[in-house]
Amino acid sequence: MRTKKYKIVILSLLCLNLIFTQSCTKSASEIDNTNAITLDCTKAESDTLRLSRLFPLRFFLPLETTERALVGQVAKIAFADSLLLVQDGQSTGNLYAFHRQTGRYLWQYGAPGHGRGEYTQLNDFAVNEAQGRVYLLAERSRLLAYGLDGTYEETRDLPFFATNLECSGGTFFFVCDERPSHNLRITDRELKTVAEYFPNEAYGDNYVRILHPLQKGDHGVLYRRYLDNRIYEARPDGSLSAAYEVDLGDGTVDADRLEQLSKAERKADLAEGKGHVKYFTEGSDYCFCVYFDQERPQFAFHDRAGEQTRVYDFALVQDSLLGEPPLLEFADTQGNLVGVAYGSAVRRLFEAGQLGGAEYSEDSNPVLCFYRKK
Repeated sequence: MRTKKYKIVILSLLCLNLIFTQSCTKSASEIDNTNAITLDCTKAESDTLRLSRLFPLRFFLPLETTERALVGQVAKIAFADSLLLVQDGQSTGNLYAFHRQTGRYLWQYGAPGHGRGEYTQLNDFAVNEAQGRVYLLAERSRLLAYGLDGTYEETRDLPFFATNLECSGGTFFFVCDERPSHNLRITDRELKTVAEYFPNEAYGDNYVRILHPLQKGDHGVLYRRYLDNRIYEARPDGSLSAAYEVDLGDGTVDADRLEQLSKAERKADLAEGKGHVKYFTEGSDYCFCVYFDQERPQFAFHDRAGEQTRVYDFALVQDSLLGEPPLLEFADTQGNLVGVAYGSAVRRLFEAGQLGGAEYSEDSNPVLCFYRKK
């Protein structure tokens, strides 16, 4: 009799778990696509664009070069109070704090290793200013928490694997690339799943990890996925809606067909058509977007006030100070679009007297470039 009761209890628990899992999993029909702002990218401009025409206000912030913080490539930046957090995109991806106004190096969050508060691989990070915390996603399976001042607080194991992280209002947003998982997972602060969207299995063999799939937006977190020309807004309550839709016109590569295509067929479609929104950044004045037309990069600038979008071939976009235009990959809390200058571009800024009293060498850290309309 006791064995029978145990079996009934176990079966009941399994049923409850199944019901809970299904309630968290959202279908495409539950995503609100009705109020998306359209970026009309169906026609490219033929004239040259000087970035100074769009962004009369520009300022440059050199990151202090020190042996304690050598940044080879900027993977991500975030802002909190007077802090500028910069993740190195090379090696283990160390996370450094610089002074937001001066670029002076302050401290590092954690360190590579196997000890308390250490990591062997740093995948991503997020800032919760309300809690005064910085969260590090390590080894795709652990969440390390630090105070804004770099003090280690705790480590929590994730019940899933993730590649990207953002947080808003006490809610965590994860991108997961495991095939059995959904691509977007939203959890509460206890890491219990609130909602999940877009099963990775729908990509077949064509899943590709993208850069910056998550960005803090006006009311939640902006989310993107490979070859989907919609940019979604994910909210702390677990809901999801389309915030923007990039209209590429004829020849758009259809993401819904990916499961049916081989890798070779997918590459052939992209070589002949339009698609792959590689970058999308929301600023207060402009949204910046990079996509490909027959494998040629196209820069799109959407004026949020005028609701107009202009598209330029990469070769037609110029920056008089940097030479080649920077990719405006990031946005700060004031709505400035932010790019990163490396190497020869840093030297040009130095020679033009744009870096104040900062010294320059071939080993200098990158320079952050802030662009604003007014």
